Formats: sequence, structure tokens, C-alpha cells
Amino acid sequence: MKRTKNAFRNTAVSMGGYLLIFLFGVAIRRLFLDNITFENLGYEGLFNTILLVINTLDFGAGSVLLYRLYRELSSGSETQARRNLLVFARAYRYIAVMILLAGLAIMPFLRFLIRETVTDWGLVYTIYLIQLLGNVGVIYLTYYRLVLQASQRLSDAVSIETALRIGFQIVKAIVILKTRSFILYTLATVLSNLFAAILIAIRSRSRFPELFLKEEVPNWFQEPHFRKEILSASVLRFTQTASYLTDTVLISAVLGIRSVALYSNYTLIGSSVIYGFVSVLNPVSGSAGNFANTEQPEACYGMFRMIDLIAFMIASFVLTSLCTLFQPAISLLFGVQYLLPYSFVVAYGLRCYLALKDSSITIFRETVGKYSEQRAWALSAAAVNVAVSLIGISLWGITGVLVGTVASALISEVGDYTIACRHRFFQPLGKNLIRSYAFLLLASAEMAVTVLLCRGLPVSIGGVAIRCLICLALPNAINLVVFRKTDAFVRMMAYLRKIINLVLRRKDPDALAE
Repeated sequence: MKRTKNAFRNTAVSMGGYLLIFLFGVAIRRLFLDNITFENLGYEGLFNTILLVINTLDFGAGSVLLYRLYRELSSGSETQARRNLLVFARAYRYIAVMILLAGLAIMPFLRFLIRETVTDWGLVYTIYLIQLLGNVGVIYLTYYRLVLQASQRLSDAVSIETALRIGFQIVKAIVILKTRSFILYTLATVLSNLFAAILIAIRSRSRFPELFLKEEVPNWFQEPHFRKEILSASVLRFTQTASYLTDTVLISAVLGIRSVALYSNYTLIGSSVIYGFVSVLNPVSGSAGNFANTEQPEACYGMFRMIDLIAFMIASFVLTSLCTLFQPAISLLFGVQYLLPYSFVVAYGLRCYLALKDSSITIFRETVGKYSEQRAWALSAAAVNVAVSLIGISLWGITGVLVGTVASALISEVGDYTIACRHRFFQPLGKNLIRSYAFLLLASAEMAVTVLLCRGLPVSIGGVAIRCLICLALPNAINLVVFRKTDAFVRMMAYLRKIINLVLRRKDPDALAE
């Protein structure tokens, strides 16, 4: 019962928060395009990508810490959880310093990543330094958020982040309208993230003071198991981040900073949609981590099948909606001059589908560890991503980059399923992969039918409204017919009834039984 209540609370807060942030983000982007040089969006997107790549110098410490916290907190080993936190708190100090030094070392090479002639390199370097310093501060405090996630209190962090981001969105609107200064705009974004990280650290310490008691942990970096886990996780971290490097940096170097800016308009909406729907599943990860470490494999597999069906239904709806609504929405919100080819939209929709659908297997994969066993899959995914993207960009332009990302995601998916099926579910790998590919084909068919039905609708507010209704009705109706008699669907409906009982504050012990 407690797991269900925590998951529901975290999901409700996360979903509401991301919806508000998304609406404010679209409004701010419209103000930005009207008042600040469009190419600045390209700089922002490029620098964010560079920092994501530099952040791989955390060597996957976050994944290892989260896995360890799941294990220790679910077993009630508070002492061991505290020692893990002390070890990783020290590690993050060195990580923050390494990221700062690496970021500074990259500055002279920015000229090679930006094709266009830049009239004010001082502005470019200032923007980059502001983003770098803010990023270092957030990375240093990352482990406090992981404590809340592993303790099923992610809603605490999301509440803080939502309040600050909304507040700073208002600040950014004032900055745009009054000063039109991109430096102040960037500073507001960075301060929002930094203040959120600081307040999350304070909340984490106040909620779990026993986990932050000082204790000497000698020779923490010499522990063989610690070094082995970090080494294995770092390979995954480096290779998984290759997609970020390939996407934006390759677009900037080959197609130019304006293409990055156009790309950022789509990712503003697409990323917000992904984060919004992942917020439905992410809070469940704390409950799933606790469940996976306390229940039998069959029960874990049953829970995974339910979460996987929820993830698929969300992902198929998102794929259909993006391919149907993206171009009309961009046209109405920002203007037809900001459109990219429809082939890009389809590729980006598939990328978003895989990110959402695979979040279900990722939740359970992260409860296992065993990072060394996934190394070959991670390296293969990175190699395919780079090779296909380089070939694709010469053949199909920006769409080719996304084709490489989709191919890489499909390979990474196999690695996640391999670890989870082998060490958590003890289920056949092939059967689960075939089911996942069948889901992808079904989602693609739903998308194609919906796009054909909406093809003749006008690009107007009314036309978008009709498209929304069709996107909402058609894929969900098909999924209802296909899955209504499956065990996963029956369990999902039982879980939904349990949540409704929580909302209505019913006390029937049979209805609320685990």
C-alpha cells in the first residue's frame, strides 16, 4: 500500500509540474523568437550538448549510487547506505573539479564547432562560461536528488524544481521584454537549476538526517568493488552520451548553428513531452527499486509487464501525436519558416517512442548493477550511432542524424533487456525482445493510420484541435481492443482502481490490498 501511495503522489506532482513548465516554456520561446537573435538558440543548444558530454566524467557514479541505495534502503541497511553516500559525496567533489577543468579546456576549440562567422566571440565565451559554472554546481549536488528518488520521495525534488522553474520563467520573460539580453536570459536559466539543486540538497538533508551523519570511510577509492562498478558504469555512461555528441555537435559542424536552432524548437516540445510522460513512470522507479529488491522474480516480472504496457500506451500515443501534430504546432506557435522536413519529424517521433517505451525496462535494469555485462552492447550502440549518423547526414541531412540515434537506441535496448532478463526476471530474452518489436510495429501502424486520417485537415487552431481528438482516440482505442484481455492490462486496471481509491480516500482493506 505504501509503495502505491508513494508512486501516485510522485506521479501526480511530477506530471503537473512538467505540464506547467512545458506551457511556460512554449510561451517563453515565442517571446525569445520575437525579441532575441534566433542564432542564440543554436549556441544554447550546442553548449548544452557539450556540457552533457563533459558530464560523462562522472563515470556513471549516479547509476552506481542509485543502484546501491535501492539495495541498502530496501533491506533496511541504513548504516551501509550512509557509508555509500559518504563515498560518493567525496567522489562528486573530484568529479565537479574534473568537469570544470575539461570545460575550460574545450573553450579554445569552440571555433571549430561553429561554422558561421561570429562577430562577438566575447559574448559566445561568456554564455558558455555561465552555463559551465552552473552545470558544475548542479553536478556537485546531484547525489542529494538520488537519495530522494531511491527513498520514493522524488515528489519533493520535483516540487522544488517546478516552483523555481516557473518563477524563473517569469524572470526570463521580464528579461526578454525589458533588456533583450541573452546573457541575462542564460543567467536566469542557470540560476534556476542551481538554486533548485541547493534547495533539494537542503530538503534531502532535513528529511533523512541519519543518512548524512559524518563517518570516516578510509581508502574509499581503493575498494576493488567500487572501482570495478565505476569502471563498468563509465563505459555505459560514455557510450550512451555519444548520441548527444553526434546529434547537436554534428548538426552544428556540418549544417550550421541555424540548423541547431531549428532543431532546438522541436526538442523544446519533444523533450517536454518526453519528460512530462516519463514523469508518470520515473516516480514509480523508487517503488520498483524497492519491489525488485524485496519480492520474488515472478512478481517483479509481473510488475514489469504492467509498467511496460503503460509505457507502450504512452509511447504509442506520443509517436502518433508528434507525427500528426508537430508540423501544424510549429507552424502556429513559431511560424512556417521554422519547419524542418517531415522525414525528420518521423525519425524524431521514433526516437521519442523508444525513450518512453524503454523507460520501463530501464527502471528494472537499474536495480541490478552488472554494468560490465552490458559493455559490449553499449560500445556497439555508440559505434552504430556515429557511423550511421555520419553517413546519414550526407544522404538525408538532419534526418540522417536522427536515423543514427534511433538505430543506436534499438541496440541499447537489447543490452537493457539482456541484463534485466538474466539477473532480475529470469525470463527468456528472445521472447521479450520479440514482444518489444511487436509493440514498435503496432505503434508505427497506429501512427500511419492517424496521419492518413488527418492529412486533409487545415493548419489552424480548429484543425489542430481535431487532430488532437483523433490522436487521443484512435491509438488508445486500438490498444484497448488488442490488450484488454491480457494479464498486464487487467493488472493495470486494478492498479488504476487502487489509485482512484486513494484519491477518494476509501478505506476498504480489500480494495487497497497489495
